[in-house]
Amino acid sequence: MRDQLLKGIRVLDFGSFLAGPVSTMLLATLGAEVIKVENPKKPDGSRFFVTAKGVAPPDYRIGSQLYDTSNFNKLDLSIDLSTDEGRAILMDLVKETDIVMENMSPGAMGRLGFSYEECKKVNKEIVYCSSSACGQFGPERNFKGYAATFAVKSGLGHITGYEDSKPSTFVGSIDNRSATHAIVAMLAALCHVDMTGEGQYIDIASQEAISAQLGDVYIDYAANGNNQIRQGNKRPGFAPQGAYKCIGEEKYVTISVETEEQWVSLCNVIGKPELAADSRFATYEARYDKYDELDAILNDWAKDKKMYDAVELLQAEGVPSGPVLNSEGVFRDPHLSARETFVEIPHREMGTDYAIRSPWIFSETPAGASRTAPLLGEHTTQLLKNILNYDDEKINDLASRKIIRRTFD
Repeated sequence: MRDQLLKGIRVLDFGSFLAGPVSTMLLATLGAEVIKVENPKKPDGSRFFVTAKGVAPPDYRIGSQLYDTSNFNKLDLSIDLSTDEGRAILMDLVKETDIVMENMSPGAMGRLGFSYEECKKVNKEIVYCSSSACGQFGPERNFKGYAATFAVKSGLGHITGYEDSKPSTFVGSIDNRSATHAIVAMLAALCHVDMTGEGQYIDIASQEAISAQLGDVYIDYAANGNNQIRQGNKRPGFAPQGAYKCIGEEKYVTISVETEEQWVSLCNVIGKPELAADSRFATYEARYDKYDELDAILNDWAKDKKMYDAVELLQAEGVPSGPVLNSEGVFRDPHLSARETFVEIPHREMGTDYAIRSPWIFSETPAGASRTAPLLGEHTTQLLKNILNYDDEKINDLASRKIIRRTFD
């Protein structure tokens, strides 16, 4: 098998929590050397988020589950950028780097001395990506927020939930969507470097990353003046559609019918073939108008079925359906097990850790998690030696003056 696709690409990761770190983790699963840069006095806040498996009391040097899942395959450099010497060391690393990724508040990197303009002075090929809630310019550039706040600014919260409920807020999955936009942009910019020898700056607003997925909603308003509202599990184009309670606690089967053929098959599966000829449900429009009535029929059918049995019956007749899985269900899902989605990785402090395999499976080049998230400062010595050719005496001196930090200093 050939080398990983991004072998030889070096990334400096100034990210924290999810939007920045997840994007660079994806680069790392493709073979990039990702160096996580952390302040020894104030490391990535996700390290403190949830107690890591087997660690009590919490040890921030190791990190939390949240930190773990967004920092696989990375190296960690702990350096004090409030000092002139620390900044000089890092700028020397910028000279040897292909990508800088950060998701600090707009202007924060500039105040540290590492704006795109400053980095470009020492490396004209640098690809520099900034990810923030609302972008680097505009009246709300300094908007403070997490996923729950910028997701609702995109319009997603307003249309998600039940009609008689409050708008929904969102958590980490929203950051991950922003991260996937970032990785596409960074890879495209690397192609531009190959073609022109020039780097460039990328400005990603999480609000816009989410808005980009709602084009049909905005066009509906622009063209028709229609402000879409929350509709629960209803969606135009599909009827019936919903989650139906099966035997057992929190066991549901989802059903989503689009075509007439699927509707006829569903009627046969639930033992009511006469519904296919019933004029009340003869068209999609008629079925959509009677969503609640169809939901009641399907709830009655599912209530005495085991979840996987219901799915098997429906799938056998070509009816789109699936089980509603909780975390345990996903972790033990036979299909995901067959695809080796969850992998065990040795951990320096915890013995064994789990990673979610990269969603990409390449036929010729490997990709995936091969190393757990780094301890704070775990690779400081290694990086300074291998990239900047520092000797032990110089590294020990920097550590003694707290310019750098190694894991157990």
